[in-house]
Amino acid sequence: MKKKAMSIILAAMMAMTPMSVSAQEVFTSESIPAVEISTELEAGTSSAEKKYQGFTYIEENGAIVITHYSGNAVNVKIPETIKGKKVLYIRGINAFNSKKIKSVSMPSILGVGNLAFSGCTNLTSVSMPKVRSIGLSAFSNSGLTSVKLPAVETISPSAFSNCIKLTSVSIPIARIIGREAFMGCINLKNITLSYRLSDIQERAFINCAATSIKLQDLYGSISIGKNAFGYKYEDNGTINKINGFKIYGNVGTNVEKYAKGNGFDFINCKPAAGRFSLSLKSKTMNYTGKMVKPGITVTYKGKKVSSKNYTVKYFNNKEVGTATVLVTGKGSYKNCSGFTTFEILPSPVQNWKCVSNKKGTIQVTWKYNKNADLYRIEFSTKADFSDMISEMIYDPNKTTCTKENLKSGKKYYVRICVSDVNGKTSNWSKVATVVVK
Repeated sequence: MKKKAMSIILAAMMAMTPMSVSAQEVFTSESIPAVEISTELEAGTSSAEKKYQGFTYIEENGAIVITHYSGNAVNVKIPETIKGKKVLYIRGINAFNSKKIKSVSMPSILGVGNLAFSGCTNLTSVSMPKVRSIGLSAFSNSGLTSVKLPAVETISPSAFSNCIKLTSVSIPIARIIGREAFMGCINLKNITLSYRLSDIQERAFINCAATSIKLQDLYGSISIGKNAFGYKYEDNGTINKINGFKIYGNVGTNVEKYAKGNGFDFINCKPAAGRFSLSLKSKTMNYTGKMVKPGITVTYKGKKVSSKNYTVKYFNNKEVGTATVLVTGKGSYKNCSGFTTFEILPSPVQNWKCVSNKKGTIQVTWKYNKNADLYRIEFSTKADFSDMISEMIYDPNKTTCTKENLKSGKKYYVRICVSDVNGKTSNWSKVATVVVK
């Protein structure tokens, strides 16, 4: 089954266009985690598949993974939970391969897998506010007209290739745009790119309608692949520059180098940037359900800068994950900027207790934690937990644990933490003590 699935991926990729990525490139690109390809292949062949309102799904580490949709809805809304478990991923080749679908809402999905919506020619709109990664050819050859990707960090090769109705795309925080990601989007004119970009791969925007692009490379660290933008395919298959194509960027950066190296007009949209050094009061914050903003100290060439000389913007600073802080100078520091990141961790377990009502046992109870994918509980006869034994609870909806075979008459120290589906782990709870019966 694995070989069959892989052949389907290769066939689809090779069929998109004569100049699409090669089979070798697809499976050697550093931008594609091997684990994603592996789980993509496995998900469709799982023997544990279940059905729910037209959705086929599997359970994976306490979360729901959608592998197929066979319903008849024109406007599809992917549920946030199925039987009390969070719906977090879409995997499965051509999982939504339907000409009927016009719109899709996926409010809780974190990752869209390979070829998930490829060929959905009537799919004009998609809402994916929490999606962080988009797989190979996930929306290729679909009918999308505009795309907003507010939380996406990685866009895999050919993800939106040949979406010929696509006119605008907004990618505010992405770090990687894979090769040929938007290739052949012949009506794509409006492109808003992230200042956090570190890699725009080969031919990412080739054959698009845009006649200019603005790319803010603050410190000259962006890697830009060959023919990434400003080029088109001719009918004979050759690649030529788009006449009059303009590139807006900062002086002394790789954006300027790309423009001049390829013979494009370069427009300096901001003078050469000075770099602020940023120090956060805390590099980790707990999830609160609201925007979190750690205190910040800004320095320039070793001297502290007054807050009246800069503005601060926070991005992706509500949900568990990596948030970004962007500082932009003003006044005498108007040409300076800087950015840094911090982690938002699942909220620690609170309002919990442990008791011993039965010989040799401790029962731990707690309240449901929104971010939890699993709970880890540690028991120890020493305050430093040097002889601890642990219990892992993989059901995020479970709120009780009974530990048996403990030493009667002994005082135990107990603590609990949670991890989310991406492995972000909360701080430990306060330590409780209980004497075992």
